[in-house]
Amino acid sequence: MKKFKSLYIKNITVYDIKGKKKSPQNIYIENGIVSDMGKNTYPNADIVIDGEDCLLLPGLIDIHEHLREPGEEHKETIASGALAALAGGFTDIYAMPNTKPPIDTPEKVKFNLMKAKEVAYNNVHVIGSITKGQRGESLAELGLMAKYGTTVFSDDGKWVSNARIMRYALEYTKMFNGLIISHAEDLSLTGNGQIHEGEISTLLGLSGIPEVSETCAIARDIDLARFTKAKLHITHISTEQGLKMIKQAKLDGLKISVDVTPHHIFFTDENLTNFDTNLKVKPPIRSRRDRDSIIRAIKNGLVDAIATDHAPHSKEEKELEFVEAPFGIIGNQIAFPILYKRLVVPGIITLKQLLKLLTSNPANIVQLKNKNKGSIKKGIEADLFIFNPNEKWTFSKETSFSLSENSPFFNKSIDGKIKYVILKNQLHIF
Repeated sequence: MKKFKSLYIKNITVYDIKGKKKSPQNIYIENGIVSDMGKNTYPNADIVIDGEDCLLLPGLIDIHEHLREPGEEHKETIASGALAALAGGFTDIYAMPNTKPPIDTPEKVKFNLMKAKEVAYNNVHVIGSITKGQRGESLAELGLMAKYGTTVFSDDGKWVSNARIMRYALEYTKMFNGLIISHAEDLSLTGNGQIHEGEISTLLGLSGIPEVSETCAIARDIDLARFTKAKLHITHISTEQGLKMIKQAKLDGLKISVDVTPHHIFFTDENLTNFDTNLKVKPPIRSRRDRDSIIRAIKNGLVDAIATDHAPHSKEEKELEFVEAPFGIIGNQIAFPILYKRLVVPGIITLKQLLKLLTSNPANIVQLKNKNKGSIKKGIEADLFIFNPNEKWTFSKETSFSLSENSPFFNKSIDGKIKYVILKNQLHIF
């Protein structure tokens, strides 16, 4: 990391949520502000970067990460998880509260925010628990947690199965314009399921997780959102039917948003025939039909955001027998390059569309105070990264900043490299 007062990036192509700027351009950043864009040169700047063959892009936001601190620091810490996200271009990240113990009091919110400011270079936001201890029995202190710095709440990892409690949560957050994020999974239907219920689960002799475990939970939460007229976000949706339900809810005028993950965009349950525990996730990797429906929903604008659901686990845990291994996958460091290759390069969506899914859209969902998220223009704070779409590198123990290795992309070649991240008068070189 290098601190600077002035930074000059020459000969670079600029993209943001409005599309491509005139290229190549020269960008001058002074005192943390984008001061000039165009043809002027600034050879005497503190730092000069040649951006030839690279793209200058707005800093990304991930509204679903697991940083494991407190309680499971052997898997990840706030410092390591945030650094991995920064290396992936994420300048704002939202940490889920299912730590040990869960973040369910204003004091815990305050402590984690203070810790993040001490150890993280990027902006780490804390999501509070909906219920005390994430047991689903009584509401946590939502109003007090909001005063201490979070208006976003989730029992992620668990669905709030008690409809009365979920109703109260939705109604309560309306008082301060808060947001409830639902992990839509009816555990009574999931049972001991390991992967998506279908031909592959039968072939492998593994208990299946039926799609109705997701859709039944979504249906109830939609009804509660309709009744309370509150905002609701459904995270990591995985089924075609679930997407159809979200589409109808939006047509009905409900305040509902939805995100999907990179791993549900990439893989199907057919990829599990070798029992790769790195693809054991919740919700499970589902059928080809479901995967293709997710991609269509991204293309037609039904999906509001892409979130990584970065969920570290130790190598020893993931090397257990499939039924004993925990659910979860890491991915914040490689999400952007693999999404660029999967969605933008073949023309499924444009780079402008991908940036919206990773910047302005998620910022609007969680009401991030930075109103310029996704934009690159004169006068705004420099919140940027430089991406070389043609550089190849290997995602490995040596190049990963996460403490965990549970990724199907580990020791694989990645097309596209994030070279620099610029934030808070600091240049991070990766």
